[in-house]
Amino acid sequence: MRRFGLIMVLVVAVCATRTLAHAEIGDHTGATGAVIVGGTPVAIAVVAPSGTLASYQKKGSRSGPRWTCGYYGFENGSTSGISINIDHSAGPVQPVTGQGYGFLCHDQNSQLVHSWFGIYDPTDPFAGLLAAERAAELALERLDLPDPPMRFNPPGAQLVGLPSWLWVDMAWEPTEVSASVTGVTSTVVAMPIEVVWDMGDGATVTCAGPGAVYDPGRTPDSQSSGCSHLYTHPSYAQPSGAYGVSATVTYAVTWSATSGDSGGLGTVTRSSTVPVPVVEVQAVVN
Repeated sequence: MRRFGLIMVLVVAVCATRTLAHAEIGDHTGATGAVIVGGTPVAIAVVAPSGTLASYQKKGSRSGPRWTCGYYGFENGSTSGISINIDHSAGPVQPVTGQGYGFLCHDQNSQLVHSWFGIYDPTDPFAGLLAAERAAELALERLDLPDPPMRFNPPGAQLVGLPSWLWVDMAWEPTEVSASVTGVTSTVVAMPIEVVWDMGDGATVTCAGPGAVYDPGRTPDSQSSGCSHLYTHPSYAQPSGAYGVSATVTYAVTWSATSGDSGGLGTVTRSSTVPVPVVEVQAVVN
């Protein structure tokens, strides 16, 4: 296997001059090896005579290297124990499951930036390229985050001139989910970082945590909240006589992989909306 890795490095140097590439595959059924010399792409397109086999673009990435890849046949059609040639100028072929190929990628300047030699697996037409990132995005799709349950005090209708306590009834802790691609497992972690309340009267309230739960068993003077809102006008004139109040929880999402790779996937949000009537209490003087 050391000889195999050394030969692959030589292949990259030779292919970069757009000549015939030489590699020794030997009897390595299912074996893979790769050399990357052009950095990390943000988008990949795998092409064949029949069209695009697969394409991938990193989440949130709009600019950066874009690679075009393909499977290249061996000139003598053999993959067992002899030196073989890859005709780099012939273009990619239509890969067949279980057969050996060279998988070559070129950048937007037609320079060879990645080479891999092994057996074609239709379940991963990218031949393991960016497996950690792809597994992370697959895990992100499986991330199950609830819409935040909204709570108020006083419960029910809110009162003009009385601070309304706000909180979301949820665990303020990270949520994890994992997914695997081509033997690489990535774990995504979503950590809640803030709640933004839209109070329906034009005001918003941003809370760094879920908000303090109001305890009816304690006196109002013995507890406080940094997540509250004071209504100054009733909601009588609103449709259905209530303000539409929403709470949006923002999560910071990161990932790490068994390959040692890691990164960020930005933020995701979950929201809930409920109608909240706001009334005035009139003093009665006898």
